[in-house]
Amino acid sequence: MPPVSKSTPPSPSPSPRPALAVKTPMLGAVLDHAARLERANQQLHQQLDWPSNLRFELANIRTGTLVLITPLAPVAARLRLEQSRILEIASRAWATPLTKLLVRTLPAMAARTSPAPPPLSPAAAQHLRAAAAAADPDIGELLRRLASFADQSRPGPGRGR
Repeated sequence: MPPVSKSTPPSPSPSPRPALAVKTPMLGAVLDHAARLERANQQLHQQLDWPSNLRFELANIRTGTLVLITPLAPVAARLRLEQSRILEIASRAWATPLTKLLVRTLPAMAARTSPAPPPLSPAAAQHLRAAAAAADPDIGELLRRLASFADQSRPGPGRGR
């Protein structure tokens, strides 16, 4: 195996997967299953094209059963109502036919969504601008952009950068 340069970040491409699968076949099978689930999840969301507030995720596919999770009971009801359409879409993305839909409501899933960040205070923006002046240009620009969020959250004319 050729030496890996430590200065270049690892590639997000699936190229390491064959090496992992050869060394540990079980890990390779899990990675392949996860990749297929992700593709099926993406296709399901694209084809259904529901509003973003009707959130659900594909949790698993096992022995012909499609398992979906959602934080809201009304979304679970809608998923069950559209069972035949959902199974048809998911079957096209999966190698084997899917015959059953299992929908689970998981209220804790709602907590995973990150709420809008609280507005920055003017004092926080002032400290960020001071740090930006002392930092290198790249970091300074990021800090100035963060400070601008305080300007956007306050009524009235915003401060300059």
